[in-house]
Amino acid sequence: MKSTFIVLLLILACCCYSDALVCKPLTDILNIGIFRSNDDLKKELSKYTTDTVTLNAAIKLKDCINSLSLLQKVAVLTLTGEILKVC
Repeated sequence: MKSTFIVLLLILACCCYSDALVCKPLTDILNIGIFRSNDDLKKELSKYTTDTVTLNAAIKLKDCINSLSLLQKVAVLTLTGEILKVC
């Protein structure tokens, strides 16, 4: 359960910090980060950055997400959708 809260807080911080131009790419990255492989996430993120620190941080977050159950992943994605509606 602790992992779920960490993921939600990070998503909330990114969504509320970002402007409307970032919402679509952020949503794509979150979907890939939650439901696809580490390699898919790296490939998607490489469109926006080549910084190894950023990519490694994303993989660490992905590892945290991987520890969530499918039900928790769906809940995170649903809540993210609600957050994006407001931000």
